[in-house]
Amino acid sequence: MIAVTTCARKTWIGQTTDFEDFPFAAIPEGRGQYLVGPEAYEFLLRLKCGLESPKLGETSIDGQFLGDAAEFGQRCPDKFAKMSRLMEMLTIDTRHIRANFIEHLDKACVETSSKILSGFKKGDRIIIIGKTGRNEAVSQITLNLALTMKNASEICYTAFSPETIPALMAAFKSASIRTRIPMVTPAIATDFADVPALIKKGSHVFIDNPMGENTWQESKLMGDWRSSAQAGFSMIHLRGSPSLMGGSTKAWKNAELPQYFAPEDVRERKIQIDSDNRTLLARADADIAKIAAARSEGSTANPFRIINGFKPRTASNANAGAVASVSMNDPSLAVA
Repeated sequence: MIAVTTCARKTWIGQTTDFEDFPFAAIPEGRGQYLVGPEAYEFLLRLKCGLESPKLGETSIDGQFLGDAAEFGQRCPDKFAKMSRLMEMLTIDTRHIRANFIEHLDKACVETSSKILSGFKKGDRIIIIGKTGRNEAVSQITLNLALTMKNASEICYTAFSPETIPALMAAFKSASIRTRIPMVTPAIATDFADVPALIKKGSHVFIDNPMGENTWQESKLMGDWRSSAQAGFSMIHLRGSPSLMGGSTKAWKNAELPQYFAPEDVRERKIQIDSDNRTLLARADADIAKIAAARSEGSTANPFRIINGFKPRTASNANAGAVASVSMNDPSLAVA
């Protein structure tokens, strides 16, 4: 049997006869499952696509799956030959699910919502007005914003309070090393007084600072943005006033700034991302179920043809035995 080991589970793949002496009794109740036929194929496809992972849609599991299968092929080439059709179909179907659904999923978080609203494009300049708290702890959102837009031409870190800028820069460098996400251009420490000049050059401004904490600086920023904002760029305020349950203050509501998005807009976009993701996943589940049913009946057709109801192409008689052994036309695949 092929044994696929991931951080979340261990999965064994084989024919039903391979499981006649499997130690099911050793598996704690509720911790394992035994599947055959289309249900087994459906599970394997979801597993390979990262839809059974704690981190939805992760790609590393695909490499683990193929690596464990290749290792089994070296140890037991005759047994693996009987499962080659299964592995081929899983590879093709994984590409279909990833290309049509998983690659279109967005992370439902403040950082992604802000990036989408801003209209950020590769090579744009961004200004992050960050915040530090107790013991100079830097907001995780402040750090993640830069990592989310790591292909900016410039990433300018600043703060309403100049004394917090060194702490912001130190935290950013630490986060870059820890996450191993390379930056095209390292973050630049920027004095708040330099922000107007950067706005005139064309920049997206992200404010990760609660409204109302620095009213003088906020007022100056509003004026600079109103007079100098360039077409195609935007200003996003990620945090409202704590005293207004995260809502916008009157000053920001009444400012009528061009190309400006408030915290309420960010939250609304986050909700929309979550809704869009749910729709995509429901459509992916429907495709996976249809593909699994067709594969179990012997279809070797392209996933697109299966989904769109074209007449299925099945394995030839010459390969019927091998196909049957990997459950293409009978429930001989078993997964625990």
